[in-house]
Amino acid sequence: MGIIADGNTILADDILSCMRTTAEAGEAIATGKACYIKESDGKAYLSDSTTAPYFTGIAYASADAAADVTLVTKGKFITTGLTDKEIYYLGASGALSTTASNIRIGSADGTTDLYIDTNPYNQGGGIVHRKLFSDVTEHGVVGTAWGDGTVFTFNAPAGSLIIAGKIRADFKVSNAANVAYCTIKISGSTITTQYINAAPDTRAGIDEDSFTPTWKTAQNTMWYDKDSSYQIFSSFLPPIKIEDAVTTFTFQLKSNGAGITSSIQNVELDLYYVTSFVEDA
Repeated sequence: MGIIADGNTILADDILSCMRTTAEAGEAIATGKACYIKESDGKAYLSDSTTAPYFTGIAYASADAAADVTLVTKGKFITTGLTDKEIYYLGASGALSTTASNIRIGSADGTTDLYIDTNPYNQGGGIVHRKLFSDVTEHGVVGTAWGDGTVFTFNAPAGSLIIAGKIRADFKVSNAANVAYCTIKISGSTITTQYINAAPDTRAGIDEDSFTPTWKTAQNTMWYDKDSSYQIFSSFLPPIKIEDAVTTFTFQLKSNGAGITSSIQNVELDLYYVTSFVEDA
């Protein structure tokens, strides 16, 4: 049968318009809150985009802890205050939000009808996203202190996981008697700033060379180059969890001599990521 929030009227076309399930509430749950059923005890709890990024359904009516709560899991949920045609996602403490997160709840048809269109537990459906950045511009840094070269801004829901990536660039030093160095810094408002590092015996240093990278909080060298003409460097990136909706990838450069320029151009950053995943115990 059709499910409506308290205070609304059910219409004839709402009949058979949704699916529902009932579970014992593991905590107090208010009407209209997004919930999930915890596998360990079979009880319903408030979902949260950061601390509990799971979704089973929306609470049809409020329930105290240990009482039964009915969750609308699919189809139409009638409420108030929606924005027509907006996509709704899981927010904090069971709230529905138009701000994108890992968990999509559904879409609004008018200001009262929310169509829940997710799979059970909504773990992202196995979709792998790809984002390719490129910049042909030449960037140079003079001297022995790390400075910013090419910069890319990555927008993905906080909590996403970069599962693979590839970088490619042309890199050189202004004087072949010196050495140019390069690394990638990843930063955001929440994530701990980290850098791509390579062990000394695996650093790229010749034309079309590659290396085995790792993420570390201490800044060190990813590539080094002793050529005064552009050489091609490339490598795969290790996985990393994204903590912010906006994350910056900065190619940083320096040399081993005052007045010596490290230069980079034709940079590509190719990222493959998922917006939802489960960390096993």
